[in-house]
Parts: sequence; C-alpha cells; structure tokens
Amino acid sequence: MSSFRSQQDDVLISHANGLNLKLSDDGGAEITKRNIACTAQGLTLVAPAGSNRSPFNIAHKKVLVRRPVRVLHGGPAMYVRTVHNLNDSRGMVGNDVIGPDEVAGISKSDLPLLAQFAPSLQDALDTA
Repeated sequence: MSSFRSQQDDVLISHANGLNLKLSDDGGAEITKRNIACTAQGLTLVAPAGSNRSPFNIAHKKVLVRRPVRVLHGGPAMYVRTVHNLNDSRGMVGNDVIGPDEVAGISKSDLPLLAQFAPSLQDALDTA
C-alpha cells in the first residue's frame, strides 16, 4: 500500500464477468452470461485503511472516466445480478442462456449458492 500517495488515493477493480438471474413469477429462473465493465455488482474498491472512499457513493457508470480502474475480463463469473419485475434495468438481460449442466458446474465450483434461488435450478443441480 506504500504506492498510495494520500488517504484519498484508491483504485477500483471491475470484475466484468457475471451472471443475470432472471426470476419469473411461477418460481422458475433463467441464467444468462454477462460481461459488463464497471457494473455496480462487480466493483471492488482498493484503498488504504482509514480511507473515506466508499464503493457505495460513486456513479458506477462514470467510473471509467473519473477514477483509476482495472477491468478484469475472462475467468469465472464473479457476481450474480438478479433480474425481476421490480428492478429498473430488467430489460438489459441478453440472450446467452446457460443450460442446466453449466448451471450445475458453476454452482458446484464458483457460486455455490446460485442454485438455491429457484426450484428449477436446484433440480438441475440434483440431476448433475
């Protein structure tokens, strides 16, 4: 941390790879892949201890022009973004649907709680 010049210095790490978990009213779910730089769910703040910086009071859509950022593409999904009828960005889902076998693999290796969110995902895990 000695490379920080002051208590205000910080850098953000953007984990771009994630998943959309689209929930339906009947308890079903659909998972699609997501790769978006500086999405709120994938941001990590690195700052000196005692810094007054917070990842919760920044405009994540303007991070790339306002703050130092390292964007990480590739590798496993690092977050799950839940999409439902009440959130404001439900239309931004994509169509790269992940099948039951891949869901089971992701849940067993990287995101172990993923399959709990919907019965249809738990069924996929039980049969894998």
